[in-house]
Amino acid sequence: MSHQDALPHIVDIMGDREFPKLGVRTDHLDCELTDEEKLAKAQELGRVTNDIAAEVDRQKAIKQQLAARLGELHARQSALAITVTRGVELRPVEVVTLANYEGGVAHEVRTDSSRVIKTRPLEDHERQQQLIEDVPVVEAAPEPAGVSA
Repeated sequence: MSHQDALPHIVDIMGDREFPKLGVRTDHLDCELTDEEKLAKAQELGRVTNDIAAEVDRQKAIKQQLAARLGELHARQSALAITVTRGVELRPVEVVTLANYEGGVAHEVRTDSSRVIKTRPLEDHERQQQLIEDVPVVEAAPEPAGVSA
C-alpha cells in the first residue's frame, strides 16, 4: 500500500512521487473544536473555576487554624519563659485559716510549707465562733432508774 492510498491528502503536498516512510509518531497539535466540544470545555471551565474558589477558601481556613495554633504555642512559650525566669508558678495549695483570739487576728497558713501567707483582723462572724467554742458542753444527767419519759 502506498502512502497515497493511506493518506490521500498527502498527494497534494508530495505530488505523485513515492517517498519511503521513516517513522510514525503522535504529536500534540492544534485541532478545531466542534460546538459540542466547546460547550463541554466551557462547562468544565466553570467547574474548575468553582473548585479553585473553594480551594482558596479551604486554604485560607487552614492558614487561620495554623496561625491560631502558632499563636497558642507562642503564648505557652512566653508563659514558660516567665515561669523559668521567676522560678515560681501558680499552683493550687490548700490554705487553712487559724484564729488567734487573744491577738484578734486570723492567720492564713499554707499546708504544704506551714508558712503564714497572710494575717488579718478577725471578722465579726469569726469572733462569734470563739463564743461558741468557749461555751462548756453540758451533758444530760442520767435518768434515775425506773423513770421513763
